Amino acid sequence: MQDFICPSSSNKQTHHLTSKYPISAYHSYANLSNSHSLFSLSITTHIEPKTYIEAIKHDCWKQAMKDEITALEQTGTWQIVDLPPAVKPIGCRWIFKIKTQC
Repeated sequence: MQDFICPSSSNKQTHHLTSKYPISAYHSYANLSNSHSLFSLSITTHIEPKTYIEAIKHDCWKQAMKDEITALEQTGTWQIVDLPPAVKPIGCRWIFKIKTQC
């Protein structure tokens, strides 16, 4: 959705010139129910961070990471131990996704 912009009626011309694929040419809220309009807006206005550095700037993502670590600790998914000599640890990374329902 990063290539799409949903311009308001006052700036359609500006966005049409700056956006490769203006979403207003493909999508209209006029025929959607209220709940589907809200869903459509929510998936276009909330941004998923791509890196930890981006996520840590927002309290909601910090809380989500804390909750995830707590859940892993409570279920005994892993435990912290000393790394034996000459052994390379397995890497990991955070994946940030917004779960939406319609």
